[in-house]
Amino acid sequence: MPYWSGAHLRYNDSKIKFPVMTLSLFRKIHMKAAFACCAFLIALPFSASHAGNIVHSGLPGAPVIVGTENRKPPETVSENNVPEAARSPVDQNDAKTQFHLGLMSKNGYGVPVDPVKAREWFAKAAGQNYQPAQYQLALMQFSGTGGTENKSAAIEQFKKLASEGYAPAQYTLGYLNLKGDGIPQNSGEARFWFEKAAAKNDVRATAALAWLYLKGVGAPIDEKKAAVLFEKAANMGDAYSQDQFGMMLGQGTGMNAEPEKAFLWIEKAANQQYPVAEYHMAMMYLTGSGTEKNPELAVKWLEKAAFHGNVDAQNFYASLLYLGYGIKQDIPRAIGYFTEAAEGGHAESQFLLGTIYVKGNGVLTNLKTARNWFEKAEKNGHPDAKAALEKLDEMEGKGRATPEKTDTGNHYPS
Repeated sequence: MPYWSGAHLRYNDSKIKFPVMTLSLFRKIHMKAAFACCAFLIALPFSASHAGNIVHSGLPGAPVIVGTENRKPPETVSENNVPEAARSPVDQNDAKTQFHLGLMSKNGYGVPVDPVKAREWFAKAAGQNYQPAQYQLALMQFSGTGGTENKSAAIEQFKKLASEGYAPAQYTLGYLNLKGDGIPQNSGEARFWFEKAAAKNDVRATAALAWLYLKGVGAPIDEKKAAVLFEKAANMGDAYSQDQFGMMLGQGTGMNAEPEKAFLWIEKAANQQYPVAEYHMAMMYLTGSGTEKNPELAVKWLEKAAFHGNVDAQNFYASLLYLGYGIKQDIPRAIGYFTEAAEGGHAESQFLLGTIYVKGNGVLTNLKTARNWFEKAEKNGHPDAKAALEKLDEMEGKGRATPEKTDTGNHYPS
């Protein structure tokens, strides 16, 4: 059947007059988001929808602060490239070997994950003034991983390393200044350290500096500089920057609009399993922005983004599963994705879950649970949540529904 054709879904009956999810309302909710996205509105790094899967704590490259600096650490090690020296007890007094042993224990390369042992190895190497180990030890001290938390000592170490020109510490110090985590918030100081690290081609700092220019944090907005820096970081392989540069290129922010090239950059990011870019790919295939329309590919990318935790994608994909538009109807799976998105703070999913629990479509009717989701949706600014709560008060006052009832399986009432 045509992608957007099919029966309508209603969450109401003649007595319980809750919002009706018709095809037109569905399209209004989701296509508005789709077209806004494909108009290449710039995605905010601080938005909840960007928190999924590649875990951004506000800026590209986070979570640096939780001791999981996985982007591009100064020296990397994997199961396939563990230095032979690290396997041999003969050279275990060597600082570089101790550092690699720490990484092995931290990440579970060839040995069980053991943050305590990792911290011990980093401390040994740090005692020999090996900067990468000093940095890793400071990260673990800051987060309390593998031992006692000591943010003050960690920050002093970051400052020492940053003053010595160590780019990862410069980025981290910039990040902490921007967030006000462990030190007073200071956007000017953040910019200073990001610039230092970006000058050394630190990809996270380059992307962070681009974001500051784009949003005018600590200085006036400069979209052209933001575009240049995002492109630089994108060419260094940073998925976040590839997606951001693609969005700017599609909209013509800081440069001439080139939707086809924008599509290619966003595709690069999506191929790295960056969930926001996967969602953008779905929207572009759906609307034909920068590429030919392809509903089948749109659904595939939407599913990927949903699986990787993007709440916008989860909400959209759950709606398709619930309605059976373009894919086989699967109400239990739909409710699962609605729940994931709702737990991730997505107001529309919270509202729809509330409605589902009122009606009992695919779940047991549970007005207490419905109220909980409506309240969350209202707190997150959903325009219809207040009216839904008022209707729920009216229903409970008139005794028109019991707290629980068995699902009748009638998901599409006439």
